[in-house]
Amino acid sequence: MADGAPRAQLKSVDLERLDGGECLVRVEMVRHLSSLLHQTFVGKAEGACTPSEEMRCAAEATLKALERAYGATTGTFSFQGVKTVESFDRLAVLVAVGTSHAGKPFRLVGFCEVVQQLREAAAKATCNALNRFLSMAYGG
Repeated sequence: MADGAPRAQLKSVDLERLDGGECLVRVEMVRHLSSLLHQTFVGKAEGACTPSEEMRCAAEATLKALERAYGATTGTFSFQGVKTVESFDRLAVLVAVGTSHAGKPFRLVGFCEVVQQLREAAAKATCNALNRFLSMAYGG
């Protein structure tokens, strides 16, 4: 991918409650290739309908959508963990992602303050973790 290629941006994080107490988190990422042309990439993950599982699902769905957006092989990014932390009297989400580049493993960490929903903050923290890596490895 050429340097300066458009970055993928988080478009939406949606939750669907399934039968049996499970939920499905669907994340949409969009890449604007020009003023008229854009591509949308979707990632999905399922888990229990608990706050911690919804955050995990949002992070994993974001990883899947980003793999598609950048043409990375499935499994290029691995979810390593998510947690909430108190930061300057505000709740925030930390996400850890594993990957490798040029034969070297990387652990990337992203951060996002919770504004409305934990799952949205988890998706944004996942994007935050990967922004620097995607710029380096994929030029976008």
